[in-house]
Amino acid sequence: MFENMALLFITAIFKILLTSWTFGMKLPAGIFLPTMAIGASLGRSLGIFLQEWHKAHPRAWIFSSCPPEGTCIYPGFYAVIGAAALLGGVTRMTLSLVVILFELTGALSHVLPIMLAVMASKFVGDYFGKGIYDTWIALHGYPYLPPSDYRDRGQTAARVMIPASKVVTIQGREMMAFELDALLNGCEFNGFPVLDGDKVIGYVTRDRLRQAIDPLVTQTNLDGEPTQSSNTPCTFVRQNHGFRGVNLSTILEEAQIHMRKEMPLEVVVSMFQRLNLRYVLFTVDGRLTGMMTKRDVVSLVNEGIEESRALSDRDEDEARTDRSEWIRSRIW
Repeated sequence: MFENMALLFITAIFKILLTSWTFGMKLPAGIFLPTMAIGASLGRSLGIFLQEWHKAHPRAWIFSSCPPEGTCIYPGFYAVIGAAALLGGVTRMTLSLVVILFELTGALSHVLPIMLAVMASKFVGDYFGKGIYDTWIALHGYPYLPPSDYRDRGQTAARVMIPASKVVTIQGREMMAFELDALLNGCEFNGFPVLDGDKVIGYVTRDRLRQAIDPLVTQTNLDGEPTQSSNTPCTFVRQNHGFRGVNLSTILEEAQIHMRKEMPLEVVVSMFQRLNLRYVLFTVDGRLTGMMTKRDVVSLVNEGIEESRALSDRDEDEARTDRSEWIRSRIW
């Protein structure tokens, strides 16, 4: 008995180490089957222990429901329960996991114990932290918003939003093509609010702006000065009378979400989750007061995860350092 239990424990320990190694190296080794194997090994070892205990003390109170004759403890059944419990705790799967294991076993009598094990493992896992996939997404800084409800602490968007003084904007009345090109080359943001003075007239994405100004930007001359083509004036104002240049108002996004900075933070996060927004502009009488992007909201939702964005692209992180530090400093 003890030899089999020791072998199962050693197998589980080695499997945990190897799975952590392969999953951390991003190798295509999977997480489902290794986790089920670890849980099955631990569950079967427990089943063997209970089986031997029942043989030695059949009249113990814990075995009062067992029949007087025949087998009462099945180690294989405990292996299935252990596999379900560990996989549920790692991935936070519930109903789908129960259905998968029911299809594997085909035993209707196993459904209730599997459900209890899966729900218990999920509750225990949620108490200590998030699932492996949510943690992995947070470590890499992927712009994914979980569907779970976000609860604020009475904060409004004004405490978390990036203020207008820190937002990179474009003056839409008139800018040279080489100035727009220098703006795109100097930062990594995916979009820019377009202003006419201090009034918001639209929002332009990085890709559409690059596609529009590439034909206007040519190489510099021998003296390093921009050529006549890159000195072409551009405007984003639809009705700019007397302007001689290129009108880029057609590349502005037509639908923009404008909100007031006094809006509850919980409502703002819910808008990003339900409408799959990429950004929200905060304005007062048409004047830009701040901005929030999807990455800002992701940083806000994942602020409780230690080492968040630890495995993300460093260059991309440096381009957003000021925004992330601002959010973290304003949450509390």
